[in-house]
Amino acid sequence: MKRVTLPDAEVVPSMGQGTWKMGERAERRSDEIAALRAGVELGLTLIDTAEMYGDGAAETLICEAVGSLRDQLFLVSKAYPQNASRSRLAGACEASLKRLGTDRLEREDTQPWPRHKDEAPEQESLDATSIPSWRGQ
Repeated sequence: MKRVTLPDAEVVPSMGQGTWKMGERAERRSDEIAALRAGVELGLTLIDTAEMYGDGAAETLICEAVGSLRDQLFLVSKAYPQNASRSRLAGACEASLKRLGTDRLEREDTQPWPRHKDEAPEQESLDATSIPSWRGQ
């Protein structure tokens, strides 16, 4: 699989699988698991997810589908906008790692959705470069 270098010098697979809408409907679960597994077998080892995808259900689905292949994967996840503060991010991170059945993510971010001031005050707002807790836990 071709790889690309990001502006921060991190090298990532050029293509991957997204999991938006996965894990939301029980009748599609086996097909979604099969799709994730097939993708990995075909070299699509970057998997993008977020705690807001199915309210965590997509992360659980990833664990079930490809958890045994964890060391081959490049996992990317995102926190809910309301969790993108110093006071809430660590808890969100721990919950995502648990649902994913892993101790680390290769790339992390926050969802770029508009936030209400009471959800993540500007002085507490974080960007992806200030989320070291998602790596190596």
